[in-house]
Amino acid sequence: MRGVDQYSGLVRAVQGHFQVKDKLPQHAIPAGLSQSDQEIVRDVFWDFFRQGYITLGLNGGNDAWPWFRLSPFGRRALRTGEPYKFTDATSYLNMIRAVAPNLDDVTSLYLDEAVNDFYAGCFLSCSVMLGVAAENLFMRLVGKIEANPAYSGQFTKVQKQRAMLGRITEFRKAIEKIKNDLKPATREDMDSHLNAIQDVIRVTCSPEFPPCDS
Repeated sequence: MRGVDQYSGLVRAVQGHFQVKDKLPQHAIPAGLSQSDQEIVRDVFWDFFRQGYITLGLNGGNDAWPWFRLSPFGRRALRTGEPYKFTDATSYLNMIRAVAPNLDDVTSLYLDEAVNDFYAGCFLSCSVMLGVAAENLFMRLVGKIEANPAYSGQFTKVQKQRAMLGRITEFRKAIEKIKNDLKPATREDMDSHLNAIQDVIRVTCSPEFPPCDS
């Protein structure tokens, strides 16, 4: 899409990209994008504008719509690959499921909300949703352990704690007693992972928020 500096050119470039990607023969090339695809291109364009990746106008002689160009922020983002963020919940969840194919529906729901909150600029709400997702996964882990007769008795104090932070504390004490029974791959960096999870839940369960109870 090099050299595209007007919106109509962008639409044609998008059409050409998908023609090449789909390997369409010349006689099968449609007259243009469908109405629904044009709406998607328009939505994405204004999303990029609102996020600061592009700015309207090309130069002093063409300083308004339909001319546009990359902003300094957009050029830096392309050059560095940062910031690495999602504006689409589907692509984010697909990436998560690629490494966690058994992700449960409740956690998926909260992660979906977290992405949407982040996209809307509601960063506090995003943090809360991430904390609730982490809390849900933590309690699912505790449930799995309690279903195992070999270890359930050592984790009884976890569920007895009303507050989530108390449950995490008791979980850390219990896991230390059976750490040597775990596989090396599980033990590796376990403390670091648990600390990261605990920090997410701790922030969510701070005094600014209601008690995190199940």
